[in-house]
Amino acid sequence: DSTKVLGAIDRHLMQTVKSLDALGASMVSFAGATNQTWPFVTVPDFAIRTSKIRDLSSGLIYINHLPLVTQDQRLEWESYSIENSGWVNESMKIQETDDLYY
Repeated sequence: DSTKVLGAIDRHLMQTVKSLDALGASMVSFAGATNQTWPFVTVPDFAIRTSKIRDLSSGLIYINHLPLVTQDQRLEWESYSIENSGWVNESMKIQETDDLYY
């Protein structure tokens, strides 16, 4: 029955949107609690957090965080992103060693 199918799609879509909303809220909360200001925010365990959201959503393949950097922030952002790039290797290591990560 098409009503049941549409209902299931709606529930799945709403779960996905709510999961992404919770991720965004936790990122904003983390930034505030650590006195970081956007775009200069590095969220710990981002790969693990997004893996959990993707698992809950079961339709998302990729979640990315793309901060808006204005022209007047560009030089500072470039320095910040290099100084805080440790999460990249951390994420790659998790992908290589965690069987539950996809």
